[in-house]
Amino acid sequence: MAPIFSAANLKQTKARFRSKHFVNEIISSPAVKGLLGALIVSTTPWVEEIALILWIPSKIVIYLALIVVGMKLASLKEPTTSYPLTKQL
Repeated sequence: MAPIFSAANLKQTKARFRSKHFVNEIISSPAVKGLLGALIVSTTPWVEEIALILWIPSKIVIYLALIVVGMKLASLKEPTTSYPLTKQL
């Protein structure tokens, strides 16, 4: 019976190690760190000022994303008319 108990114990140890590894990976992810930072900032009295400061880079990223999407959509459109090349001098 001793080998059965030690094999079961080994499986439990591996399962605990995997779950600890999973929890460590989740905690160390940038998304969780950002959420914790946002929670900390939201409890400070400077939340309005920080939100105004962080809104500027957010606008820039949104505008750049819209420009990229617009350029991609424009490149997908097939030309309906072809313009003749101008005469070269």
